[in-house]
Amino acid sequence: MGFISLPFSPMKRKIHPRVHVIGSCNGLVCLHREPYSLTVWNPTTGSYKAFSYYRHIVRNSYPLEKTWNCLKPLRITLLSGFGYDESKDDYLVIAAWKDKREENHFDFYSLRSSSWKSFDVALPNNTTRRRDPGLFFNGALHWLPEDINDDKILVFDITKKRFSVIYKPEKEVISYHAKMIVLGGCLALYFTVKSSIHGKIWIMEEYKVHTSWTLYKNPKGLFQPLCVSSDGNLVGLSGNSSLMKARANVERELSYASRVHVGYHTYDDHKSIMYTQSFMPLPSDSEEKKKKKRELGM
Repeated sequence: MGFISLPFSPMKRKIHPRVHVIGSCNGLVCLHREPYSLTVWNPTTGSYKAFSYYRHIVRNSYPLEKTWNCLKPLRITLLSGFGYDESKDDYLVIAAWKDKREENHFDFYSLRSSSWKSFDVALPNNTTRRRDPGLFFNGALHWLPEDINDDKILVFDITKKRFSVIYKPEKEVISYHAKMIVLGGCLALYFTVKSSIHGKIWIMEEYKVHTSWTLYKNPKGLFQPLCVSSDGNLVGLSGNSSLMKARANVERELSYASRVHVGYHTYDDHKSIMYTQSFMPLPSDSEEKKKKKRELGM
């Protein structure tokens, strides 16, 4: 198995800062490096764009109360995420935050312009802090609530600049135990801890249609689905450092077939994402090439 070097310069300090994955979209990966650095990176080509959110957000932000999840990337934000604006062919890092007067801001960093800008959109009333970065799917970012009594997934369509909600499949879906993922082109929820509901995987087979939430029973318990294979099987990580393949029967109960040991570590802040290889340049690279051509009169 090969290793890929992350696009970071060596730190002068001996302490190695944590690196978190914010999201992946169209062959690009957004990384957060503590304390305040963001990097959008194409692992295939090696090109990347690094920038800080300290001057724009941190020094102007209201000090939000710390929660048990102290490892959350961009933990001073209400919402965060990485996605693609098809209408402008631009990749955005999104951050909603409160300033020192406790007023809300809803901003984004544009890779095309290499600058922070503001959405001309108000946050929904009583927007609460979302624990994890948003999942980009179907042109929108999706956030699970942190409040276990909140049964709504918050959705922001990046192109239409509009908020909406999707209701969770059942009240018993505890938000801070659940994770969202895209499986076979559908929004899905699964669980990362052992509990009375740990053996459930919910798949929304028709986007934004509540009745299409479909339950798959998972006898193995701790199984982190990653994708659906070409032959219709679920592929994911188990709790014993293995990559496993599972197939659902007519009653939607999963049975497990092959297993490959991959030797990963299951830390509390462990996160896996699906990455699609791409040779597309970063928008900022394209703009820089256009600028040079104009300067050369080409």
